[in-house]
Amino acid sequence: MTNALLISLYDLGHQPYEILQLDAALVQAGIPSSIVDLSITEEAELHSYDLQETYVVISVPMHTAARLALSVLDGLSGWQNNPKIILMGHYAEALATLPIPVPIAMLASGESVDSIVDFISIGNDASLPIESNSAIIKVNSTKASSRIKLINSPLHRDKLPSLSRYTSYIDGEKMELAGYVEASRGCLHLCTHCPVAATYGGRIRINSVGSVIREIENLYESGARHITFGDPDFFNAPIHSIKTLEQSNTIFPDLTFDATIKVSHILKYRDLIPKLSENNVTFIVSAFEHTSLEVLDALEKGHNTEDMVEALRIVRENGFEIRPSLLPFTPWTTLDSMVELLDFVVDQDLIDAIDPVMYSIRLLVPSTSLTYKRFPYLFKDGRDGGLNLEWSSAITELDNLQLEISNIAENAGDANNLEIFSKIYAAVAATAGKESRDGFFSLNRNVPRLTESWYCCAEPTNSMTTAVATETSRGSCC
Repeated sequence: MTNALLISLYDLGHQPYEILQLDAALVQAGIPSSIVDLSITEEAELHSYDLQETYVVISVPMHTAARLALSVLDGLSGWQNNPKIILMGHYAEALATLPIPVPIAMLASGESVDSIVDFISIGNDASLPIESNSAIIKVNSTKASSRIKLINSPLHRDKLPSLSRYTSYIDGEKMELAGYVEASRGCLHLCTHCPVAATYGGRIRINSVGSVIREIENLYESGARHITFGDPDFFNAPIHSIKTLEQSNTIFPDLTFDATIKVSHILKYRDLIPKLSENNVTFIVSAFEHTSLEVLDALEKGHNTEDMVEALRIVRENGFEIRPSLLPFTPWTTLDSMVELLDFVVDQDLIDAIDPVMYSIRLLVPSTSLTYKRFPYLFKDGRDGGLNLEWSSAITELDNLQLEISNIAENAGDANNLEIFSKIYAAVAATAGKESRDGFFSLNRNVPRLTESWYCCAEPTNSMTTAVATETSRGSCC
């Protein structure tokens, strides 16, 4: 009987949802499989699987995981049984541009679970819906059809470490275990910096309401009292998402929830925002990214500063908060726009809603990025090949400022957000030749959050990557 080892390296602090889906499909096909989550367990544990596994699937949904995969791939080169290796996730193709010490059998992204199961079941058969590229099979069935597919297989979370080993939910003095589900996958939008856009090409898939409720019940029985809807955008399918949320809240009224929603969707579906509050959504993540119109246009975000202000108003008047994600350092960032971004944070009372390391985030551009396809002249190969194309700011001081802010955020110790933000503002103002504001305050002292911060589409700092491997408090990047 064929054996498959599924390796998760890092999934934003949550249990690895896509790996769980693949595992469920393999179980259904009668293929024995094991899961190792190296964000929780030691890499040495992999040695116990040598000579046992015919296939090894490594999940690389984001840049941090792809970086960590290099160490794992190097270790697999010593395995005596030479298992067939599959890279699965948004960064699979970009990772394959590097000199990897073991042969790769398949690169799988998008809705590829069925193709992986077929490949493991019967090998490289010509009848499979895949295209061959040299010795590597590439799969991205997402681009082949816009058909919505329901995913209903039960997930075997008992193969993972306890839920208590993953991210938790904090609201003031209260801390609860948090679970992760997805009402939909993919995204209707094509923000140029987003790996989801590059993979899904503006398409989505939805999970049936029943399957999501079943997973929430499983998580609830495991102790979860908060649920993250991990959809790239919860309002890609707004009626479906609201129905899923309402039924979840009806069955589990003591659960709280969070979700990610674009600024433009908050405005477009403002009539649905009260339903979020009514059903115990305590915060939403929204990719504000920047206040510079040039940056927002380059990233094709579809909103401006006025839209962000309106989104904050809509959400706050319904009794909960937005935790914005930021992308301050890009090829289009200027010193003035950095000051404007921090002024916006102060003026909109967002200091406690933004994790300090967010101010240091630098645009990450793999070879598969839509940013690279739109602006190829701005980027060149670096030490990481297609995994991370190099670019430089037009102003040298900005590159130095990014490093300075990163050091401030990483070495903050027990300082609170106000203290850290004051140092960051002072550094930005000094670099821009402007006077620093003082007397910062915040009205939102208890903005709910997860212990694992959410960062996307950015270059991780060295300490982030190291922290993932050593199970300390950590940030993350796609």
